[in-house]
This record gives sequence, C-alpha cells and structure tokens, in this order.
Amino acid sequence: MATAGSGFIISKDGYIVTNAHVVSTVKIGEYVEVTLSDLRQAKARLHSFDKQSDIAIIQISDSRINTQELPVATLGKSSTLRAGEFVVAVGSPLQLRESVTFGIISAPARHSSELGMVKAGTDYIQTDAAINTGNSGGPLVNLDGEVIGINTMKAQGYDGISFAIPIDTASLIIQQLLRNKKVMRPYVGLKMINVVNARQSIDPSNPNNRNYVLVTDVVPDSPACRAGIKSGDVLLSINGRSISHTKDVQDSIGLEAGKTLEIKAINIEDRRGDVLDTSHERIIYLATEPQHHQHEPYPPPRHF
Repeated sequence: MATAGSGFIISKDGYIVTNAHVVSTVKIGEYVEVTLSDLRQAKARLHSFDKQSDIAIIQISDSRINTQELPVATLGKSSTLRAGEFVVAVGSPLQLRESVTFGIISAPARHSSELGMVKAGTDYIQTDAAINTGNSGGPLVNLDGEVIGINTMKAQGYDGISFAIPIDTASLIIQQLLRNKKVMRPYVGLKMINVVNARQSIDPSNPNNRNYVLVTDVVPDSPACRAGIKSGDVLLSINGRSISHTKDVQDSIGLEAGKTLEIKAINIEDRRGDVLDTSHERIIYLATEPQHHQHEPYPPPRHF
C-alpha cells in the first residue's frame, strides 16, 4: 500500500528526515521514491527509524542525483520558543506539493501525557498551523527560515490543534540513528508519581515549592536499585537541578544512555512533622544503562 508524506534534507550526503509512520510499509534498506523541490524524482533507501519518537531517516541513493548540490535545511532551536511566535508548516498535504500554512505557537512544550501518549515521554510543539495528511515529516519553520519542529499529527476532527516534534529532541534522536541506526534510551528502573499542591513544602531548602516527585517502586537489580534509591524517596535535585515534576526527572535523564546522575534524595519516612529532616539527605550517583528491547513494527499514522 502506497503512503505519502513530507521530509527535509539535513546533510549533503542526502539524508532526509521524515516521520516513521510515513514509511510504515517499508523495511530498512528498501527503496522509496522521493520528489525533490525541482520536481526531479530520486530513489532513496530507508536508513533507520525510531518508533517511539516517530522519526525516520532515508538517504538518497540515485546516481542521477548529485546530493552535494541539494539545499540543506537550517536547524534552529526549539528550546527558546514562546507561545504566540509565528511559524510556518511546509509539506505536501493531500499530495499538493510545497504547500505552506501559517500559524502561531500555541504551546511550546505540550507533554505527551496530556495527549494520552504516556509512553512517548516527550514534549510536542502545539500550533494552529494546519497539518494534514501528507504534511507528516515536513518542517515546522520559524520566520528566520530555521526548522524548529517536525510536523507529526493533528487532533482528529478539530481545526487549529496540530503538533510537531521539537527539533532539539529530534536532533538527539537523529544523531543516534545516523551513528547506530537505532536509539538506545537510558534505563533507570524506577516508578514515580507527582505529588502536587501539598499542604506545605516538605523541603525546607525550597519552602515555596509544594510539588515533589515520590519514588513508589524500584525494579530489583536495576541501575536505580544498585545506586541505592528506595521506595519512598523524594527526589530533590538531579545534577544540581531542582526537581518538582516527573518531567524534570525525564529531562535530566535525557535520551542517551551512559550518563551518571548526581541525585539528591531523602526518604519520606525521614520527617520532623510535615517537613523532611535534611540531616538524612543522601547524595546518590546513578549510572544509566541502555534500554534493551527489540524493534517493534512501525507505528500507524497518529491522530487522536
């Protein structure tokens, strides 16, 4: 079954970034057909993909095309985006070539859990620029012409609610795919919950913060277990960064295994009344390990 989508060139070697669901019927190493902006058609091989992030890389492999002459997209930074900034979504919706839609950033970092995608564990750029079937994999561009996101999905049945993968996150995935043809995410081995709007701060060093992250379970023989993290631990900071939400923990862990995290923690049992007894504060050094799993099938196009 034929599928269609969009993409953008990221190097003079002919590497093109798109969504994994755009190439859902293709196996790694197989060919797809690419139509360039000057209407030339070229053969390209599926290089690699990552299901969880919905990112794939294909590479032009066609003797008729000199990839050194092709225009390469300029990547910007998504971490500095603010709500209200103007953006442009570029792609080929409904096979209408090089269509452009215009809008604003509605939310620069909408967490996947807010969209019912808990396992994705990442943020999305929300925009009211129209993203439709065929736009998937195309660039979301700022007014300086820099790619700040990858168009990915829209809210089904609603106008003005579309989502793109932030380019800062995508770049980390792309680097691993180019290097390893797979993404080795870090494994820690703990379960945690957000405690929100507690009656008062349990951390005397941060009296205005009434939100904290509580460890509810630790997997036996996991990196977290071997480092000494225990059920009931409150994570106060990681590498000096204050922790008040599980997203802070996920951001600190990142997308690449092998980092050592300096975690400041104290157990919920070590309290004086409602306040944690900081004399029991512990410094824990946790080395993340690669998450071992088999490749799963490509994800279907995502709407919700």
